[in-house]
Amino acid sequence: AMRCELAKVLETGLGHKDAYDTHAALLRLARSPEDTLRLVTTNFDRMFHAAARRTKQEFHAYTAPMLPIPKN
Repeated sequence: AMRCELAKVLETGLGHKDAYDTHAALLRLARSPEDTLRLVTTNFDRMFHAAARRTKQEFHAYTAPMLPIPKN
């Protein structure tokens, strides 16, 4: 019963108009003064892709082992 209730609480209402607000905000906040995006997460989260598309933000995803080499 607990697992079922937990699943309901954590369920994302992707149809809700505000469902992607947090992800879109993280994409905006992760930009440098030069407007370069640098967001590192251990999650595979398709909501970042959708949020970038909805807010017309450029977004490129990289997965290991093809991660870009950090620059100074």
